[in-house]
Amino acid sequence: MAPPVIDTEQSLRSTGGPAKMVRADQGVPLAAGGTLTATNVQDAIDQLAAVLSSPGGGGIGEAPTDGQLYGRQSSAWNVVPSGLSDAPSDGTTYGRKNATWVAASDGTVPENLQSANYTTVLADAGKFLYHPASDANARTFTIASNASVAYTIGTVISFNLSANALTIAIATDTMYLAGPGTTGSRTLAQYGCATALKVDTTTWIISGTGLT
Repeated sequence: MAPPVIDTEQSLRSTGGPAKMVRADQGVPLAAGGTLTATNVQDAIDQLAAVLSSPGGGGIGEAPTDGQLYGRQSSAWNVVPSGLSDAPSDGTTYGRKNATWVAASDGTVPENLQSANYTTVLADAGKFLYHPASDANARTFTIASNASVAYTIGTVISFNLSANALTIAIATDTMYLAGPGTTGSRTLAQYGCATALKVDTTTWIISGTGLT
């Protein structure tokens, strides 16, 4: 009986091609699901390397070496967004969207109840600001400027109240009233409801019922 063939380092590495897809000693592909032995373990390693480096085999090769931090997404390398500080610790669940923390949605719109004049913060993205009936005073809720709070374009903030008129102002950016396109602070009447949508870096548009 002939002794088993043991692949040598030289025979394994003398196989032609960029990836050693065949047995160096017999020229036979490693069978799918085959048992690894001393004679085929290097072949298995080589085939795995070939799969990971091939465009259609689930691999995408090495990340670009241009000094940026990359992560894999499907079959492409994408730049990882710049780092963020910890997510806000206000009891809301947050997730990362690009380079911003945004509240995770469970099908409801989170509430931020305010009984005093108020300027929005990053955590108000996707929330509704509520002026309760218990605060029988006219109040001003101000949308922060992009320079102080860089909301992601597409951010929405709603305003709802049950008593007294509410002034919805904007710090230094521009807020258009949907329809006529006039700018400046708006007044939301008692029991009114309005939503502001960020449509550009320093531009919002607001619409609603009871809004003038």
